[in-house]
Amino acid sequence: MNGRRVFKFGVNAICDTVHKLACDASIAVEDIDHFVFHQANERILNQAIKRLGVPDERVVRTLRETGNISSACIPFALDRLARTDALNAGDTIALVGFGAGLDIGGYLLRWK
Repeated sequence: MNGRRVFKFGVNAICDTVHKLACDASIAVEDIDHFVFHQANERILNQAIKRLGVPDERVVRTLRETGNISSACIPFALDRLARTDALNAGDTIALVGFGAGLDIGGYLLRWK
């Protein structure tokens, strides 16, 4: 495995997908209330957040508690948001995952 290439892939996957989701929904990245990303490692998260220019407190982090639990990190992080009463009706949430085979998936949802 080429760690440097995987790092770049992860950062680009998150950033490109968030920008595409926002563009497709005709909103700005800044209009997204919460970001739930694949929790591969802290370096990828930190670099993606920096490149996106979003406040760190809007990004859900579970990596320290769970480690890299693959795609399960996204529903786990979303559950954490819901259980901490951080979500309000109408909040916009960007979900972005990447992994096996270096596939990418993203979804933008509005919380009810």
